[in-house]
Formats: sequence, C-alpha cells, structure tokens
Amino acid sequence: MSEKSEEEFDKEPQFDAGLDPVDNYWYLINYLRDLIKASEIKAGLVLSFYGLLFNFFFQFSDHLFTTAADDPFVYIFMVLWFVFSVVSIYYSFRCFMPQIEDKFDNSVFFFGDILKEYGGIKDYVKELERVSTKSRPLYDQLGEQVFVNAKITATKFRNVNLSIKYLSYNIGLLFVFILYYAIKAYLQS
Repeated sequence: MSEKSEEEFDKEPQFDAGLDPVDNYWYLINYLRDLIKASEIKAGLVLSFYGLLFNFFFQFSDHLFTTAADDPFVYIFMVLWFVFSVVSIYYSFRCFMPQIEDKFDNSVFFFGDILKEYGGIKDYVKELERVSTKSRPLYDQLGEQVFVNAKITATKFRNVNLSIKYLSYNIGLLFVFILYYAIKAYLQS
C-alpha cells in the first residue's frame, strides 16, 4: 500500500457521477448507529436474562444453602456463579455507558460541539452553511463522524461480547451443577 502525498489527500475524492458522496457518509453513520443500537439491545437482553436467573436462584436459595452445608462443591458453584454474573453484568452496563469522543476537531454534526463551540444559533448556522457548501470540510467532518462512531461501535460490541461470553460460562456452570446434583441424587437413592 503506497502512501498518499499531501497533494493527493487534499484533492476532492472522485466519485461516480450518479452517486452522491455525502449519502455514502450518512449511510455509514446510520449503519454504525444501528449497530450501536443492536449492541445495546443485546446487553439489555443479557440483563433481562440475569433477572430471570436471579429470580430462580433466590427461589431455591434456602435449598442451595442447606445442600451446601453438606457439600462444599455447592459453595464453589455459588461463588463461581456469582463471579461470572458480576463480570457479565458489569460488561452489559459498560455497553450502556455513553461514550463521548472529544479528542477530535470541532464538528457541526456533534451535539456537544454544537452547543459549546459555536456560540449562539446564528453562529452555528453560519458554520453549518460554510461546512455544507464546500466539499473538503464537509467530507472531513462526515468522515470524522464515521470514524468516531466506528470506534464507539467497536467498544460497545467488545463489551457486549464479553458480557455474553461470561453469561455462557454461567449457563455452562449451571448445567454442570444440575448434572452433578442429578448424579448425586441418583447415587443417594
């Protein structure tokens, strides 16, 4: 891959005559926004599933603690289950945490900059018009928004994937415990 010279980079990108290049940027921004929503929906489903698991656990907690008095394996199971649950829930909540990326240039498309960097509404409208009527500043700001949204999307997906990973460990641990308990009950009868 060859390095582009500064002159090549500053030229307006060449697009097919039938395509509106701005639409491509907006398409990417909307696509990334939808991926962010999807990761947050998955994190919400993980948290809902934990609501069901905790309900089940608390319904049978008296029996588990009675059983645990005679069998240390049950305590080990409960501690591991609790640790996996806490880690999984932590990553689900991290997925919902807002991520503001403010290490970039001011943008007429970022809500934080709109309010704090452009003064009043008239100053903002002038800057929006300036950016929107010239290709290079428009492409730069839209490209930066694509980059920032991609970064946020990647972080949210990493968090939700870790949450699901620990949830799967929890479910596997639950199956092992049920199998252990069934075998133990069968051998005692």
